[in-house]
Amino acid sequence: MTRPASLVLLCLILSTTYIGCSKPAPVLSTIAPQTGPTGGGTEVTVTGEGIEVGLEVSIGGVSVPVTSLAPDGTSFAFVTPGGAPGPQEVVVRVGDKGAPSSPMTFTYEPLSLSTLSPAADESFPADEAPSEISATFDQPIQPEGAVLKLVGDDTESRYDADTQSLVLTLENPPAAGREHQIEISGVKDLAGNALADQTSTFSVEAKPARSRGSSPSVGSTSVGSASVGSAPGRTYDEDRLQTSFFGRDLPFVEADKVDYLWVREGFEIDGHTFHFLPWGKPQFLGRIGAKRDAKDHQLAESMNPHIAKAFANILGQTWAGRAKTSTSSGNIKVRGRIVDCSTGSTAAKVIVGFGAGAGKTTFDLKFTDAATGELVMAIHHRVVSGTVWSTTDSKFVKWMEKFGKAAEKKGLGTLYRKGDKREK
Repeated sequence: MTRPASLVLLCLILSTTYIGCSKPAPVLSTIAPQTGPTGGGTEVTVTGEGIEVGLEVSIGGVSVPVTSLAPDGTSFAFVTPGGAPGPQEVVVRVGDKGAPSSPMTFTYEPLSLSTLSPAADESFPADEAPSEISATFDQPIQPEGAVLKLVGDDTESRYDADTQSLVLTLENPPAAGREHQIEISGVKDLAGNALADQTSTFSVEAKPARSRGSSPSVGSTSVGSASVGSAPGRTYDEDRLQTSFFGRDLPFVEADKVDYLWVREGFEIDGHTFHFLPWGKPQFLGRIGAKRDAKDHQLAESMNPHIAKAFANILGQTWAGRAKTSTSSGNIKVRGRIVDCSTGSTAAKVIVGFGAGAGKTTFDLKFTDAATGELVMAIHHRVVSGTVWSTTDSKFVKWMEKFGKAAEKKGLGTLYRKGDKREK
């Protein structure tokens, strides 16, 4: 039966005004980007067919306005309103009675802390204690109620919208010779999703004692080589080994495979998980360190990001079955730093031989109990190095293997007891 022309015309008119006759569902092809922050604000473009004026869009069941529509009906855009973390369905239809499209997926990524300065477990020399603490997030946050705090300090933090950071400018530097705790709380994204409260620690090394022969400070009493109340300050190895890094003066010995070693009585590797933390900024200590050139500094910088992971990998293999290693957690924290680095002398290698001109890298390793902060082992050692990390790593690996095997077979206590006392 043929429909009257008037009925066809009426249906066309009604469909144009989205009343009575449903429009066919748009066919969606792509969505970009496919992810964005939970706080919203991401401009999303969807392509497909059948995209017309009167388009209605929803994401996760929340209606959003269309911000742009291609004249040829092949794409449209909208801005995410924000929502709960996870995948959300994007559905469109033409008119409130139009058939819905097959859904596409957009995923809300949760708020997270991008960077924290100082970094977790970072260590600073006493004269380089941080004057500012900052926490930067991967998306904007609500400033109201967000707090960045240094425990024991009453300074209030502020929010810098340009960098998406909470900033704490300290009136007084953190005290030397101890660990400090940072607390982050009350942080929410613009949609109200809360970030779990977090804590982190950093440390400031003890101040070196005044040099021998200098006049005692007011109120101090000379006892041996240090004054009462002064921080540890004895040095070894032409001032490259500074006991202030370890928090106190230590009776070091020269042990098998280790130039300078101290081990707390009773401490062995068995049953522990050693957490190798990122190394602090390279330090060029002592009279010789002050004379190093740009190439020496470049070598130290190139090596620094790789050493902690190398230690964790090699010692983890060597100590397998007796101890574990990690770069993310553990009950024994291991902090390290380069204290001197040299690429060596090419001329000396040619004229005298490789050994004479070989570069050398000297480093400190501090092992502490994660629960109590107690020092359990201290190492200061020098290895032969190349000119870049790629030619140095094998030498570090060789030393790590030798030290690891010695510690496993002989025991740390035996290595220390049989060592020769170091006087300088």
